[in-house]
Amino acid sequence: MKNKLIFKRKLLPFLIIGFFVLLVSCDGGNSEEYVETSDSIPMTEDSWMMEISKLTDKIKEDSLSPALYYERAGLYMKRQRDQMALLDMERAVELDSLNPEYYERLGRISWNLKSSRGAIDAYEKKKLLDTNDVSTYLRLGELYLYLPDREQSFRNLNDALRQDRYNARAYFLKGMNYKEMGDTQRAISNFQTAVEVNPEFYDGYIQLGLLFLNRNTSHAVSYFSNAVELRPESVEALHNRGWAYQQMDSLEKAITDYQMVLSLQPRNRNASYNIGYLNYLQGDFENSLEHFSNAIAADSTYTWAWYSRGRTHIEMNQNDRAEQDFRMALAIDPSFEVAKIELEKMAAQR
Repeated sequence: MKNKLIFKRKLLPFLIIGFFVLLVSCDGGNSEEYVETSDSIPMTEDSWMMEISKLTDKIKEDSLSPALYYERAGLYMKRQRDQMALLDMERAVELDSLNPEYYERLGRISWNLKSSRGAIDAYEKKKLLDTNDVSTYLRLGELYLYLPDREQSFRNLNDALRQDRYNARAYFLKGMNYKEMGDTQRAISNFQTAVEVNPEFYDGYIQLGLLFLNRNTSHAVSYFSNAVELRPESVEALHNRGWAYQQMDSLEKAITDYQMVLSLQPRNRNASYNIGYLNYLQGDFENSLEHFSNAIAADSTYTWAWYSRGRTHIEMNQNDRAEQDFRMALAIDPSFEVAKIELEKMAAQR
């Protein structure tokens, strides 16, 4: 190669960035959105409006029925009208402050509205009314993790485990606390316990894979492979395993996983970029160029893709195109130093 490619050495593996907008069932199984839904066939907008109208008429006839406000709040939630749902649930708990299910719904709505304190207050009240509901302790354990309030999070998670010692979700959330605290060994221990008590606990395998990336890459591959087995179409698991293979210099396996990602998400900029990078390392500049271009098509502000395509153009003796790409990278980010260096080199060679 004429010049060594100055590259972003790696792309970060997919992290569970959205972790705090996910809560799962108390059995520690599959993730579910923290939005209340119905198992019934989805309503059309007209049907939904009709049901709202019927309930509103009933409330006019019986304005002191908390069950009617509770029911209407559920309907509002189906259309993400959470502010309206909140008003109904506040009225419901005002009329009946002893029904734990009302606080469950109030907590969900508060979280949907990004009010962690409101959600915590609702679940704390629910816990006082029903001290045996493990799911409430798990909700609070996760909410306090989000704040963060480690002491309260651990207290609730340990209370959950006192009632259900094999609760994978509780171990997982304890692991997340330890991970945030920088205590990697205890985090790993809790994640491992989570997948031992529930071998189908997908999130546990993902976290173990992430933590082993810098410790034992072959173990990371194994954990990500378990996650892929559980969810064969998981972009997160496939991308992370591809990255682990990339660290091990198993380039063909890495490319295969990134191609799987692209079959699921054709405009995934990270997978396109990584394939372009690996093609570049193998001297396959035509394919490298194609995939960097695809990354740019997916995200026109992706400075590393512009820069890397520019370097590929240089390898293909297409200096004019290379210069255009370096200038585009700088137009997006004027502080992008490696593009400046390339342009300076090109100016010096004229």
